[in-house]
Amino acid sequence: MNSLLNQIPQIPGFLPITRENYDLLLTYWKWFPIVGIIQLLTSFYPTGKTSLPTSLFNLSGRLAWITMELPSPLLLLTTSLLVSTKVFHTTLPLKNILLVAMYLIHYSNRALIGPLLNNTMSPVHLLVWLLAVGFNFVNPVLIGGWLGGYGRVTSSTSTFILGTGIWAVGFYGNLYNEKILRNIRAKSDRIPDKDKKDKESINKASDDVRIVDGRVYMIPRGGLFEYILFPHYFCEWVEWAGFTIAAGGIDCLPALLFVTNEISTMIPRALQGKRWYQEKFGKKLTKDRKAAIPFLL
Repeated sequence: MNSLLNQIPQIPGFLPITRENYDLLLTYWKWFPIVGIIQLLTSFYPTGKTSLPTSLFNLSGRLAWITMELPSPLLLLTTSLLVSTKVFHTTLPLKNILLVAMYLIHYSNRALIGPLLNNTMSPVHLLVWLLAVGFNFVNPVLIGGWLGGYGRVTSSTSTFILGTGIWAVGFYGNLYNEKILRNIRAKSDRIPDKDKKDKESINKASDDVRIVDGRVYMIPRGGLFEYILFPHYFCEWVEWAGFTIAAGGIDCLPALLFVTNEISTMIPRALQGKRWYQEKFGKKLTKDRKAAIPFLL
């Protein structure tokens, strides 16, 4: 293992991250929810349904998504291993190894399997890509540093199992909801381009179908989609809440901040997405559905 780790290019002070830099980065990371407040004040979020089809700053959806998400699992794995071996000269405990595995499983799906399975993906604006890359550099370094030895898993065995179970439920929910969305994209791709140009005819054919900027959109059905418009957001929060519980709850500040930062930035996106659905499909079809939290929000 040591010989393999020696092949990883090391960045002084950052890879492996020193305790001083870790504490400094963690201090500033607590302020990240301000980004969510800024998002609430603007409707500008150029990716996915609200992407800008003709922007000069657009990047290929699939390539952008993979390159902005893939650093996260790679950095968490290398940081946790380098901190444990190079700083503390020890190996990762079993619980830490399992937490690393949970993180890698999630991001294997998010960064590679998901985008490769999607037939098409909307363009991603360069600004969104840069912000996501920044998040996916800081977050895994902090969690990886904590797992590597700057923190300690304080959960009991029963609490660890509970947290892992919650994580698994959230992960399964994520996969289930992503499959529903993927099936919608597949149905859209089967509609001939000449038919997509006949926007009025398709819009009148079904209340659940709309043409927007040459792309076909449908109201998702099934599972939590009957209660909220973005159940994949909700399931991801459940997933990382379970991860945090397994890691020790409030004792694992990096994991707790991960959940907090995700919720603070994804709620504005969900609210914006609900407004998009209401504008395109009308409030009648969406009035019984919340944005991201069943019966609440």
